[in-house]
Amino acid sequence: MLSHVLRSLTSDHGLVPRKWEFREEIPLVGSDRSLFIAMGTIALISLVSSLSLLSFLTYRFVYWQRYYKSPLAKNQYVVLIYNLLLVDLQQSLAFLISLYWVSVGSVRFGEAACYLQGWWIQTGDPGSGLFVLSIALHTGAVVLRGRQVTFQTFIWCVVGLWAFILILGFIPVGLYGKDVFVISEANWVCNASYWS
Repeated sequence: MLSHVLRSLTSDHGLVPRKWEFREEIPLVGSDRSLFIAMGTIALISLVSSLSLLSFLTYRFVYWQRYYKSPLAKNQYVVLIYNLLLVDLQQSLAFLISLYWVSVGSVRFGEAACYLQGWWIQTGDPGSGLFVLSIALHTGAVVLRGRQVTFQTFIWCVVGLWAFILILGFIPVGLYGKDVFVISEANWVCNASYWS
């Protein structure tokens, strides 16, 4: 039954295309160029705001004695938000590469920018969702239990979450090698495992 459903999704009339059309380079013209400029501009704003908040929190982590009675790094909510900002920084870097594609006039497979964009999207997208989910689960657990998990358990959960995010990124690289990131139908560098 499951194999039938999967086959129907990958058929010509399903949600996911069966064949991938490989293209080395796609020129950016017209509305594509405008969209890439808009995306890159918003990514630049996101990068500046993420870096600003990360710098502020890092400063407060290091010099916590000046501002707090206990270390800020022991606040589990702040640590989760800090990790979410790290993932958002990756996403903004990935989208910022759109401005590079605009400057060269096309999206090109095989360039370092292609691989960086693909990797940062591959780890940033699920990472962002997983850290938002972890904040929600942590908040729900605190509300239901009335107390937080031990700090050591919490740190192991955060480390485990990062390991899971990296494993999600390495699986397609292991399956497809250097051709893992390809140019999608939307002129976007994406992971080939989504389309095979």
